[in-house]
Amino acid sequence: MFTKTRDNLKFISSVLFAVAILVGGIFVSSKNVLADGLIQITTVSELRSAIANQADGQIWNISAGDYGLDRFNDITVKGQAGWYFPITANNITIEGIGNPIIYGNEFSLNGNWSTQNLISVFGNNVTIKGLTLMPKAEGNKTIEVLGSDITIENVTIQPNTKIDGSVYNGITNDLDKAFSKEWGGSIYFSHIGNHMVKNVTINNGGISFRYSPSGTHVIFDNVNIVNKTAIDDINSYRYSSGFDNTDTSTTGLPKVTYKVDASTNNLASALLGAKDGDVIEFTSDITTTSQTDINKAITINGANHTLTTTSVGGSVIGINSNDVTIKNLIEDGNGDTGNNRGINIYKVTGILLDNVTASNNKKNGIVVNGSTVTVNNITTANNGWEGIDVDQGSGVTTLASLTVNGTSSHSEAKAAIRVDDTTKTPAPTVIDTKNQYSFSNPSGNIKDYVLDVTAPIITIDSYVTTLTNQDIVVTATTNEGTLNTSSHTFTVNGSFDFVATDAAGNVKTEKVTISNIDKTAPVITVSGTNPISVLQGSSYTDAGATATDDVDGVVTVNSSSFNTDTVGTFTITYTATDKAGNTATATREVTVSRRSNGGGGGGSSAATPATPATPAIPKIIPAVPATPAIPAIPKGKVLGAETYNFTKLMKKGLSGTEVMELQKFLNTLGFDCGTADGKFGQKTKNAVVKFQISKGLKGDGVVGAMTRAFLK
Repeated sequence: MFTKTRDNLKFISSVLFAVAILVGGIFVSSKNVLADGLIQITTVSELRSAIANQADGQIWNISAGDYGLDRFNDITVKGQAGWYFPITANNITIEGIGNPIIYGNEFSLNGNWSTQNLISVFGNNVTIKGLTLMPKAEGNKTIEVLGSDITIENVTIQPNTKIDGSVYNGITNDLDKAFSKEWGGSIYFSHIGNHMVKNVTINNGGISFRYSPSGTHVIFDNVNIVNKTAIDDINSYRYSSGFDNTDTSTTGLPKVTYKVDASTNNLASALLGAKDGDVIEFTSDITTTSQTDINKAITINGANHTLTTTSVGGSVIGINSNDVTIKNLIEDGNGDTGNNRGINIYKVTGILLDNVTASNNKKNGIVVNGSTVTVNNITTANNGWEGIDVDQGSGVTTLASLTVNGTSSHSEAKAAIRVDDTTKTPAPTVIDTKNQYSFSNPSGNIKDYVLDVTAPIITIDSYVTTLTNQDIVVTATTNEGTLNTSSHTFTVNGSFDFVATDAAGNVKTEKVTISNIDKTAPVITVSGTNPISVLQGSSYTDAGATATDDVDGVVTVNSSSFNTDTVGTFTITYTATDKAGNTATATREVTVSRRSNGGGGGGSSAATPATPATPAIPKIIPAVPATPAIPAIPKGKVLGAETYNFTKLMKKGLSGTEVMELQKFLNTLGFDCGTADGKFGQKTKNAVVKFQISKGLKGDGVVGAMTRAFLK
């Protein structure tokens, strides 16, 4: 612990830093203490004060900003002075708000323990989170864990970009100087406990736990080591491959990714430093001077960049390890002046090429030599020989097997895939999971696979092509592959695409267009007067009707007939049907009224003259019945009226009690006058007309003596 006494700190805490006091040349102000044990830090001097006066259980909130730390020459821990950021208190939480940056502000040799680290954690149950940390010049360990149960969370560790380059002039060895400038530092575990590292990214650095004592257990949760450097010592540091002592363990492990590009020229260094399970990710196109050999079970993500080489002969890429994945990479062999082969896979298993292009090679794009390989969405282009060669080379006895998934593309003049010798044991195999290829045997022991580029054939079954007012169902079939649908129902005119796709991804489309559905009936226009009235026995010539259709144009109209010899109301029905079978109708109402002499129904109560004889006509017509004799009217009572005697001449515009009784009477007989309100209006007149016609009288709507006689 510090040689400074902590009693001073406890005393200051007890009075809540009511006054500023000088502690080891550093002022601590009460304004920085927000609550019991909570310290707000906004400046370098406040951070140095908190370090110098730390106490168990404190919580530090460090605001956003840059905090460059020089060594504490007046703090001694473990018998040494010169620490940058020693933490000796227990149960302390140091949290950055807004991602503050803490870095070593000066150069110090790594000879002494105290000058090696940026942060040295001696206390137990310490939490460090929300910070970006950069080592001091001639960096070593950014955090060394020397206490139990330490949590490091939401922390980024990276090379020091804050200090001037001249600070590194104290390093005399050029290689060491280059290393220190690019080194982000490490997390180094040197003490037992259950430690947690969560959501941590280390740039150009690593994690060491190999030498931890028995009883050390480290949990890694979303921890990433990301290197972008050509310095071999940094790329190979990564994290420990295990423990030297027993009763030690890790849960989870960091993920290691190498970012490689042309300007850094670090592909070879990344391949050297990488270990099984690591990822190499391209951030630019890269040209090498020699074959790129992959000898570890790693993943290379080309991120759609190109890898080529200036060397002649050999291959651009050689895969010599099991369980290698290459994805999103374009390999370019530089044509006739370049390499013989693009990707040479030799006596290994578990190889995946995913979305890879092998192009412009003198010979094959890809060679599967005694290896088990899966390709997905593979492309080979402009290679002098076959796109992919599946074979067992000289002295190779292991199985050569190629599984093809996804959608392939090949543009070689020769075969897309060639199996060189089908008689070998075990026989080389090609598994075409999507049936994209057809094959042939150009010689007895050679099998060539050619990409199927023939689209399926769609057959459209017969369907109605004449005009119809019904839905049309169209069905289709294909000779291979699948259809988007086997049938489509047209309810209106329009188009529909039947689409067939075969296993090779070839697509055929057949469009069906329907224009013969007509569900709209013609429109009939009735000519002349409608409704119309005529006299019994008169000659009637109908004005007719016309019809037009939106498809057929003018359409023939048929009509019904009636006989003017019969008194009554008749309907002439006009019918028009178009070629699709849509039928429209319209009507005309004709009222045939009885002929009469004089005033008709509105006349006096005298006897009606005899009806003239009907002229002879050349067909048998029933005789017109004589006008019924007017029954004798008992005094004070109309014949048939049980409760009321009608005596007045009534017509439209009249009102009174007799009109009301008339309305009641007609309503009772079913001739609707509406409400019996005693007012002779149009509705009452219409009812009187219908009553008169029903009795063979002239329908003039005037209630005279003849009409009153029939009010029964």
